[in-house]
Amino acid sequence: MKAPQLNRVVLIAYAAVIGLAGFGFYELWSFRVAAALRLSGESLQAMSGALDATAKSATDHVAILRVEAERALRDEVVHARNPLRKAFAAFPEPGLFATTHVPEDVPPGLGAYVFGRGDPAAFPPPMEREVDVALHLIPVFQRVRENVPQAAWVYYTSRSGFVSIYPLDGQWKYLTWRDEMLTHPVVTRSAPENNPDRALRWSEAYVDEAGKGMMSSLTAPVYDAADRFRAIIALDITLATLNGYLAGPGMEIGRMFVANEQGQLIADPEIVKQGDSEVRLVDRTLPRELSGHLPQLVDVTKAGYHEHEGWLLAGVRLKNAPWTVYHVVDRSALGWTTLLHMHVESIAMLLIVLAGVLLEQRRRAAHRLRLFKVAVDASTSGIIITDRSSAIEYTNPAFSRITGYPAREALGQRPALFRSGRTPREVYADLWKVILRGESWQGELLNRRKSGELYWSDLRIAPILAPGGEPQQFVGVMNDVSAAKEAMQALVDSESYNKTLFEHSHIAQAILDPGTRRYIDCNDAAAALCGYPDRQSMIGRSPLDLAAPVQPDGRPSGEAGNDQLSRCLDARVSAFEWRNRRPDGEEWDAEIRCMSFRHRDRTLLQLSMQDVTERKRIETRMKQAMVVFNASSQGIMTTDAHAVITAVNPAFTAITGYTAEEVIGRRPSMLSSGRHDETYYSNLWESLTRKGRWESEIWNRRKSGEIYPQWQTISAIYDDRGAVTGYISLFNDITQRKQQEEAIWRQANFDLLTGLANRSLLQDRLDQAMTHARRNRTHVGLLFLDLDGFKWINDTLGHDTGDELLVEVARRLTFCVREQDTVARFGGDEFTIVVHDLAEPDDLNAIAEKIVSVLRDPFSLGGMQHRMSGSVGITVYPDDGEDVQTLFRNADIAMYKSKQAGKNRFQFYARDMQSDALARLKLEADLRTALEQQAFSLHYQPIVDADSGELVGAEALIRWIHPERGPVSPLEFIPVAEDSGLIIGIGEWALREAARQSRAWREQGHGALRLAVNMSGVQFREAGLPDLVAGVLTEFGMDRGSLMVEITESVLMGGSESMEARMRDIKALGIGYALDDFGTGFSSLSYLKRFPVDIVKIDRSFINDCPDDRNDAHLVEAIINMAHSLGLHVTAEGVETDEQVTFLRELGCDFLQGYLIGKPLPPEEFEAMLRKHFLLPSIDDLGPEESRLLTALRRDDLDVDGWLRRLLGERSPDLAAFLEREGWKRHGLDLKQAIVAHLNWRKRLNAYISGRSVADALEESEASSVSLCQLGQWIDGNDALAADRLAHLARMHKDFHKLAGQIVADYNHGYQTSARRALAGLKFRTASRDLVIALIDCFDDRSGPGG
Repeated sequence: MKAPQLNRVVLIAYAAVIGLAGFGFYELWSFRVAAALRLSGESLQAMSGALDATAKSATDHVAILRVEAERALRDEVVHARNPLRKAFAAFPEPGLFATTHVPEDVPPGLGAYVFGRGDPAAFPPPMEREVDVALHLIPVFQRVRENVPQAAWVYYTSRSGFVSIYPLDGQWKYLTWRDEMLTHPVVTRSAPENNPDRALRWSEAYVDEAGKGMMSSLTAPVYDAADRFRAIIALDITLATLNGYLAGPGMEIGRMFVANEQGQLIADPEIVKQGDSEVRLVDRTLPRELSGHLPQLVDVTKAGYHEHEGWLLAGVRLKNAPWTVYHVVDRSALGWTTLLHMHVESIAMLLIVLAGVLLEQRRRAAHRLRLFKVAVDASTSGIIITDRSSAIEYTNPAFSRITGYPAREALGQRPALFRSGRTPREVYADLWKVILRGESWQGELLNRRKSGELYWSDLRIAPILAPGGEPQQFVGVMNDVSAAKEAMQALVDSESYNKTLFEHSHIAQAILDPGTRRYIDCNDAAAALCGYPDRQSMIGRSPLDLAAPVQPDGRPSGEAGNDQLSRCLDARVSAFEWRNRRPDGEEWDAEIRCMSFRHRDRTLLQLSMQDVTERKRIETRMKQAMVVFNASSQGIMTTDAHAVITAVNPAFTAITGYTAEEVIGRRPSMLSSGRHDETYYSNLWESLTRKGRWESEIWNRRKSGEIYPQWQTISAIYDDRGAVTGYISLFNDITQRKQQEEAIWRQANFDLLTGLANRSLLQDRLDQAMTHARRNRTHVGLLFLDLDGFKWINDTLGHDTGDELLVEVARRLTFCVREQDTVARFGGDEFTIVVHDLAEPDDLNAIAEKIVSVLRDPFSLGGMQHRMSGSVGITVYPDDGEDVQTLFRNADIAMYKSKQAGKNRFQFYARDMQSDALARLKLEADLRTALEQQAFSLHYQPIVDADSGELVGAEALIRWIHPERGPVSPLEFIPVAEDSGLIIGIGEWALREAARQSRAWREQGHGALRLAVNMSGVQFREAGLPDLVAGVLTEFGMDRGSLMVEITESVLMGGSESMEARMRDIKALGIGYALDDFGTGFSSLSYLKRFPVDIVKIDRSFINDCPDDRNDAHLVEAIINMAHSLGLHVTAEGVETDEQVTFLRELGCDFLQGYLIGKPLPPEEFEAMLRKHFLLPSIDDLGPEESRLLTALRRDDLDVDGWLRRLLGERSPDLAAFLEREGWKRHGLDLKQAIVAHLNWRKRLNAYISGRSVADALEESEASSVSLCQLGQWIDGNDALAADRLAHLARMHKDFHKLAGQIVADYNHGYQTSARRALAGLKFRTASRDLVIALIDCFDDRSGPGG
């Protein structure tokens, strides 16, 4: 068997022995771990049983105590008075008592602390009886505490307000009666509502007030003979005493603890301590892997341990307490603990491993010895070992090869056998002197082989020392160095030859010592190249002495020289460039080749130098030219004299698409586009021949086939004799410049959004058309179009949608005219059309009609259909003007007339329009003057409550008396003011004037009046409007709600988000909004929901023919119902007849305004209406407060308290005084609550009929029943009232519910509109009002307040 195989077998054997020993050790360890767990499980069961037995003992004793307490409560036998009663005293304050000492006649150990509320000298009989029972239980308390040593306290807590606690332990220091003790969880858990089964209950853990740490109480309820809950019996366990159950065999591993169902820690030797001041939660003491779900991880119904993420878990649920005993073991800690207890087994295992290691070391030492012998035998050096007397004891094969003596001939001989006789004796004497001192010797000896041949031997001898330090043997190592000696001599010969070559070479060479960094030699060529007269002038200098300060790469020469020196030494051969400076200051560049070599045990560098200054200049110029050639953005192409392409640059490829390989050798004609004729190219060559240069714009073709423009310059190249040797062409791609010129031209002449001609191009086209018409005696039509309502779309739907609309309008307009006509966007939403070559101006009718027609078609914007229209003004050249500006101005005037005529139409210019425009300008100037002079005035038209006829407000209407024309209608001057912006100043004046007048009327003693001021949409565009309104309110001291702003539907339609925000800011100041002329515009319900409108004003055009015109009547009814459903009030304008008043009252209209009530009057005349106050007769001619009740029922917003006081003040001051004294009660009914209950029932009905999701459902039977409501029950059960009044009240009550039942029936059968109309109608509100008045009449007992 070979040695490697043997070694492998030995290693396998060692591994097998150690592996078997390790396996056995592991098996033993596993058995020990399992045994430890088994012992822990048994201990867990045993300790849980012991703890459960203690819990059962406590349970049994508390049950006995309850039996004894209930028996004592039921037993009528009078017990002897307990001597502890003598120790009862008022403590610590009157009304409380406690045991303050133990009387001497109380037997030892039978003292208890009794404390509670009450006078101890005069307990109530039931409490007296219960105190005796509690004292009777003290001996039983004593036995319980002796049998359950874990109990800290045993006590009796009575619901009568006292506690008897055993044992007496100076509790008066910290326990006195508090009523909160009866609400303590320990007591409440036993109360019947929480413990109907009267079971014994364990409490949660809590901290004992007496400082004994954490407690848990076992309680039992106590009932008397009448089955009344009287008290609890409780036993308090000090939880720290339970720690003793958690120690035992096997429990030293892991953690054992007890927890209750609430996750509180009941027992834990490491955590729960005597005197703890806080309750601890189990989850806060567990590792992260177990926290929060330990009960789910442990199956307490099965014995044994369950593993979870490296933890062993076990638990036992107690039967007699709601507690669980847990054992938590760290699996890794269990393994280490078990391992640390296996002392003998561990030592045995270590001995086995140690024996294996020692055997292996011995085997390896023997193996190394064999390796050393093989190495010595295989060594190329001869090895000889002698004794102290130099007799040879050992030689290796190399010794025999060097000397020629076999080992058998050499053994026993002395080394003198090899001496040649030519080595001096002094050498041998020195050799022996050194080695006998115990030191090594090395040297060269000339010896003789067995054949007689001489050879040089490099010999090293080392002594082997005895323990005493003296040489015992000698080991010699020899090498034959004859060949090296011969080579050295040859080297000396070659050095002489090389020196001759070095010194006479024409190549500059120098020798540098890297140690000193100086030249130690150089040849004449190097000295001459560096500018020195001879070699000696250069030798001894440093290369830095010859170097320029800075090298070409920008680095200082010192830094660059260090890098090159290191690189040469590392690579042995290197080449680099170096900038030098001659003694005369001239700088020159050298290419240096560096080679390192060894010479006499040191490294030197040979430097060969060549001057490359001129070559670098040429290369630099060539590189610069090539950089320009390659980097130029111009295409460059060179040809020979025969126009054959010789070179192209990258820009040529980028522009044409052809690579150099594809064009070199071909002619430039391959790029021709075909756009230029022969003459063009003839002129090109003629210019080159005559001038040597040609430059122009030319169209060529790319490789892709695309034709493009370029600006090209061609120059001829001449030789010294003037003959053409070639041509060079430079060109630029000017496509982008051409496109930019085109774009600039389009930008200057066309609208970017629509692509139509702009104002500049329009004027040019109109000029051309007019010139052509003048020349040909024809006409030119100019149509000026302005879109109607574009601003609303732009502001409401956004600018993107507005742009989309403008593009579509442009498309439709282009479709309406001929190709030679011009359609232009004049700016914003204005378009202009120039119609050329008109034979007759009437031909424009068809074009204008077509334009108006196509604009009426719906526009699809943002996925929705929108309608639009346009107003067109038309003027004709030369009939209406002979220059551009006149035509534009007249077309604009005609367009404005078309808007005045109702929009969505066209209008030809007429000369009288000019006078209208001038009149409008005059009116604007007069308005401006009137504003400066405040020449306006306000008239006030009254607004009354529909039901009561009471004056509640007025609309302020502006009036203007022109100094020349007299009164001017607002319908005439307000539009001009809006267009000119003067409305902002006029509106501010009107607002201030109305506020001033309101303050004046208040100072005169008139009641609060809500003034309505009209505001234009132009005013709402002003960002400062909210601040202006706030300032006016403050300046004139106006209350919230005393000012109303009237706006038209057009304001809402044109409203943007910023305008909506301003409206809401003003609304926040307490100012309401009235929507004027409702129904005449195009507004929708979405505006009423979006904007903060409070009142809708029905336009007079709908009221005029009511109630005779059924269509108008239905429209008015629909508007009122719609507004009320949105929570808005309604004002009817233009009321002029009594029939209209009756009609509107029946529909539930809120407010009335019109000439029947009063015309707009100046302030001084309006004051008469303020004094009259009620401007219309109320319904049924009732008093003011009864009329106000009818109004309040319409709005369901009655202030019952204030209204009752005012009403009774009018009708019966005596009754008002009586009810104030009696709290509004009489005949068993609270008047105020009865009215509130009725109103709440109405609100429930209103919510249901209005369809609110939160409303309770109502059936017809419930709504019509007179006995299901509180008022009906009071009527049925009251016989103290006068029969006639009670009968009247019952009749009114029945009528009301009959109407309510009909309304609910209509609603439930699908007639929702009819039901809502009846609910808001006058009939139902009158029934409700009559019911309330009849109820008040029943309280108004004229026979006296005591009836």
